[in-house]
Amino acid sequence: MPQVDYMVVGQGLAGTWVACYLLQAGYSVAVIDHSAAPFPSASRVASGIMNPVTGKRFVKTWQADTVLPFARQAYQQLEQLLDTSFFAQKPLVWLLQHIQDLNHLQALSAEPDYVPYIETVQATTFDPALQAHLGYAQLRTNCVQMPVFLTAFRQYLERQNALIETPFDHKDLTLLPQGVQWRNISAQHLIFCEGAAIRHNPYFNALPFVPAKGEALHIRLVDADFSRIILKNGVFIIHIDGDYYWAGSNYEHQYSTEQPTEAIRQQIAQQISDTLRCPYEIVGHEAAVRPASLNRRPFVGTHPQYPQLSVLNGLGTKGVSLAPYYAAQLVRHLTEGSPIDAAVAIGRFWN
Repeated sequence: MPQVDYMVVGQGLAGTWVACYLLQAGYSVAVIDHSAAPFPSASRVASGIMNPVTGKRFVKTWQADTVLPFARQAYQQLEQLLDTSFFAQKPLVWLLQHIQDLNHLQALSAEPDYVPYIETVQATTFDPALQAHLGYAQLRTNCVQMPVFLTAFRQYLERQNALIETPFDHKDLTLLPQGVQWRNISAQHLIFCEGAAIRHNPYFNALPFVPAKGEALHIRLVDADFSRIILKNGVFIIHIDGDYYWAGSNYEHQYSTEQPTEAIRQQIAQQISDTLRCPYEIVGHEAAVRPASLNRRPFVGTHPQYPQLSVLNGLGTKGVSLAPYYAAQLVRHLTEGSPIDAAVAIGRFWN
């Protein structure tokens, strides 16, 4: 019977980073993931933006001062390991339509907590190819090309003989006194990084997940070039490659299908038209369900009843920023016994 130190279920953001840190620490790993699943993972559909300021009130992202520098370094180091480019420092240009927002951001830009993140706030038009706007704020942001990143690491797992390309069925899992067995593979420990599929997990489905569906369009621009920035004006518009851009996303807690819908296609298309003066062509439409949590904090830790099982999930819309930091924290917890931050530890739901 094949044996590994750790099994990891899922190869989205969470599973990729957990597997990465386990392999770097010298442990043997088997990552179980099904690339031909009926619906794409939220990680593959995500924009990949590491945004330090969010929301209508321009609030600094939770844990920004800790997780963002950690994530930047982690992605850059992984680029070197994989010999692939997928990470970029790219400013976010947030178009402003109201004087109150302009004044608020100008005030925030002088506050010490925001100085590292707000580069400039201007009461002028950013680019004539954009629809009318009162002004804009330019933020220091980073982005990850998610399909390139996930595919490159998947290929790395294949070269390490650490990938099992098949669906994971919880019914095939047997808990042993000193580990787990899944089909013909045994491991000392199993880590669930299933994304929204955690809803069907009999061990962790009691955690207060609030799945949120998101949709995005792929568009083609030929009369304007915004490849060096990220645009935000209701939706994000971010360069993919050549003339192609990603535009999205929405946030739905109530939905009848996980498939892309015509209603949201029209909604996002209108938001794009409200942003761009230049013509564009819609060339793709995708949807996925994010594994969000009730209080927008991740779920990290080991099951209180089954110590051979752990979880990293609930990363929500900030997964690209949060995943490296909390994957590293979980791996240190499992391999060295170091503590997990109380704000994300799953023990808070069992105590």
